[in-house]
Amino acid sequence: CLHAVVEAINDIKFDEIVSWPTDCTSVVAQFQAMGGITLVVGALEGVLVNIDTPRANKEHYLDRKGKHSINCMVVCGPDHKFYYVSAESPGSEDDASVLCQSTLFQRMEEGWQLVPNGILLGDSAYPLRSWLIRPKSTDFYEEEKVQHFNMALEQTRKPVVERSLGILKRKFPCLNHLRVDPLLGPALFLCCLTLHNLTLTDDDLDDDVRDNIEDNDIIDELDEIDFAYLVGGNNGEAKQQELINLFDSESNANNNVIRRKCYNERIDFMIDNEFTLNENCRISAHTIELLLKDIGHRLGHTTRRNNPLSEKHQLLTSLYWMGKGDTMTEVSTMTSTSSSSVSRCLHAVVEAINDIKFDEIVSWPTDCTSVVAQFQAMGGIPLVVGALEGVLVNIDTPRANKEHYLDRKGKHSINCMVVCGPDYKFYYANAGWPGSEEDQRVFRRSSLFRSMEEGWQPFPNNGVLLGDSAYPQLSWLIRPKRTNLDEEKVQLFNNAHEKTRKPVVERSLGILKQKFMCLNQLRVEPGFAGNIFKCCVTLHNLSCNSDDDDVDDDIRDKIEDDVIIVDAYDMDNFEEAGGVVRQEEMINYFAY
Repeated sequence: CLHAVVEAINDIKFDEIVSWPTDCTSVVAQFQAMGGITLVVGALEGVLVNIDTPRANKEHYLDRKGKHSINCMVVCGPDHKFYYVSAESPGSEDDASVLCQSTLFQRMEEGWQLVPNGILLGDSAYPLRSWLIRPKSTDFYEEEKVQHFNMALEQTRKPVVERSLGILKRKFPCLNHLRVDPLLGPALFLCCLTLHNLTLTDDDLDDDVRDNIEDNDIIDELDEIDFAYLVGGNNGEAKQQELINLFDSESNANNNVIRRKCYNERIDFMIDNEFTLNENCRISAHTIELLLKDIGHRLGHTTRRNNPLSEKHQLLTSLYWMGKGDTMTEVSTMTSTSSSSVSRCLHAVVEAINDIKFDEIVSWPTDCTSVVAQFQAMGGIPLVVGALEGVLVNIDTPRANKEHYLDRKGKHSINCMVVCGPDYKFYYANAGWPGSEEDQRVFRRSSLFRSMEEGWQPFPNNGVLLGDSAYPQLSWLIRPKRTNLDEEKVQLFNNAHEKTRKPVVERSLGILKQKFMCLNQLRVEPGFAGNIFKCCVTLHNLSCNSDDDDVDDDIRDKIEDDVIIVDAYDMDNFEEAGGVVRQEEMINYFAY
């Protein structure tokens, strides 16, 4: 279907839709209103579109960023439509080569003009021609008129190409990474541009929507660029100087003034619909409002300069990222926010939630009587106040100390420890340890271990936690019995232990990971990954407290149980005398 539709659209509609208007008078006027440069008919830009590693000629598609891509060239208009596109070149081709091999270059060199003496604006990666003007070399920046000219060129060209490509990629997210053969990639790019021009309306244009497209590097030493392959006369310098001289006139002084930025009101990217809000943010509108009251003061700005993001927008953006598990680039296109702003929002929101709400929300209930009763109803073990579990959360390969984060499964991760309740809330969470750390070491270094060893108890009558065999046997931490397995009471105890602990930790962590998809793979630095885990646990408990948990009871995340590594340590060394006695008491409970 894809091949057929793309081919049909390109054959029938491309030449008709992707072209300059019949009358370019309004185009020239709009460009001149932006920065004061006259006779501009288009803004030229090269854009790298990432593709999967091709099967053949891989090195031809390796671009300057070290990724496989195709190098596309576009001409954008002030209406954010595309007037020309070339998409046949591999990523290793530089922008100037792509231009010189294009039909646009051939036609313009032969004298074709949209308006008399019309020009295109490009960056310093392109050659200077009579019809293609780029910024003046920085060697001449001391001249005021050169500064005004370069500023006007940037004010005219950069917003147009950024907005046009930003809207295109927001509308067609497949262009963030084309998972197709390199031969189909260019055709797909042409098709998306055609559909963009066909469907573009004023309603689509939100002034704050920008795609984070890296500008072509401005090469100051222009003599390092080999433009010797350009044929024909080149009076581009004369044309450039003619335009620069226009900015030396007092009559054009008003055009040289830097205009104050104007912003349209941001569109709330969350549809005013409870279902959509739950689907995107994983918590209800009521919970979001309560959360804003508590942390809003930490997200506010001291000034309204540059139209800063509102507290609600920051929170919703962060919740969307955590709930969907998308990359920050994908979230930026959805939320009308740049990737850097998404990152800043996320850091601010996570820090605020952890500082203000974590200790309050992630804790044992004041009265654990119902907790003990629910646990005992599951398997018959008395005085249980929590189920202890370690979980590995995958992260991207860190920049430093990679081997420290390599876990027993051969993946990079952080090791987190949680205590879960029968209501599938989390009563304790400790996160951020490298994946290579064993569960028992993470446990012994936790604040929970120190508090319990010093005599603190969430339940006054010698309450216990249930853990698996990776943890030590303590008077307040009970694990399965690993000896005398042929005795009936031991079998009954172990079955009751598993029936009580395993469903609770699997369901709790399953719901958590299903609700906050980012936890399947955290694409952040290890230190921040631990903070995100704690934040997600806090939000999970908040939604449970507010009775807005809409997770289906049958939803389970496939979380592999911790592997019991018998050879890693001697289990007997972890059986304290008090722990053995307490375990025997529990086992004897099943002898009657």
